[in-house]
Amino acid sequence: MFDHTLASQPIPGVTPELFYRAANIYLQKPHVVNRKLFGASTLATFRVRRSDPVDVDEFVDRLRERLSEIENGMREICDDLRLDVELLPDGLDLNGFSGEGFEGRYLVLKRLLPRNLNVFKPLEVLAIVEPELQRITFRCLQDEENNLTPKFSFAVQLVEETLSIRCKSSPTPDEKSSIWLKEVLFRRLLKWIDNLIQKTDQKGEQISLGLINDLEEYNRLYGELKTKYGTEMVRIWPESTDPRKFVYEDVAIATYLLLLWKQEREESGSEALQSFVDLGCGNGLLVYILTSEGHPGVGIDLRKRKIWDCFPGNVTLRVESIDPSGNALFPDTDWIIGNHSDELSPWIPVIAARSAFRCRYFLLPCCAFEFDGTKFQRQNSSVSQYGDFLRYAKEISAVCGFETAMD
Repeated sequence: MFDHTLASQPIPGVTPELFYRAANIYLQKPHVVNRKLFGASTLATFRVRRSDPVDVDEFVDRLRERLSEIENGMREICDDLRLDVELLPDGLDLNGFSGEGFEGRYLVLKRLLPRNLNVFKPLEVLAIVEPELQRITFRCLQDEENNLTPKFSFAVQLVEETLSIRCKSSPTPDEKSSIWLKEVLFRRLLKWIDNLIQKTDQKGEQISLGLINDLEEYNRLYGELKTKYGTEMVRIWPESTDPRKFVYEDVAIATYLLLLWKQEREESGSEALQSFVDLGCGNGLLVYILTSEGHPGVGIDLRKRKIWDCFPGNVTLRVESIDPSGNALFPDTDWIIGNHSDELSPWIPVIAARSAFRCRYFLLPCCAFEFDGTKFQRQNSSVSQYGDFLRYAKEISAVCGFETAMD
């Protein structure tokens, strides 16, 4: 089927498990090799129980006509092709997968989400995982030219410790996509596998935005908030710092919190918008966005910023000194936020735990500090200082009685 090799290289020591772990990064996070992408969502995943051949091009041709009902459409196509399938509601994670002794196929339909929705449209891509061939085939459902993924089918395969990317020689693949597959995707796969070989005890990749249920909603809301708040804030920014770096970062954090809190309300059955206190709020932009979206809250910092004067009167920002070991408690607050909170970072879980039993916290540390304000000293030389501080913060969180989720 795939008679044309775009790239190939032997990798001594590679195993099927390492191959699948590297391929899983591209399957789950294609944006790491294409900056035009924000991410990808999984629309449907099926397991084909037998090793019946699946022609990716034929399957895609049939699926184009059924995109309005993805799950039912895929099931109907499988029935038409006499494929015995089962739905996998939790999707497919290839970390730890070797394919050994497995009979069958996996069909995974992904939606690629572009960063700029004004320029690009989301695209659907079908991936077929064939364990006995140690091959994963990708095919875009849309035929028109795009800058997000090749429009022709291609396969990533491992055969006898040799990694390759292959496609069909006819029709002739376009040169731009062929170069991207050889120079970008293939090189990145080689790098990932090499890193995994050197760290064979490394745990599975952590998925960015893993706590957010709907990536498409995140992408949509981020674009909405970026237009609603970001553009004007960049225009009027009075500080000496780069406005785009700080503004769009805070828009992304606000988007994350708004969706996380929405999920929390849905799970608890509550309609009340969560309250918050942002400790070390800095420019106050996060407080401004969350307040403007209806969440009652306050930002506290050691010094006032010029940008504070640009916010409307309903945004509460206070200049105060926080003594974390004293009476810095917020008993009526739902969430404590520590966004680049520096010396306060290790104290954030403690303050939340002491404030109220129902109080939760969000911590995004930047510089790592100890409780006494000195710089955090790494204990584990096999990880970065930041990674070791995250471990330390998680230990503090556990001592404070929290069930901690990391993203």
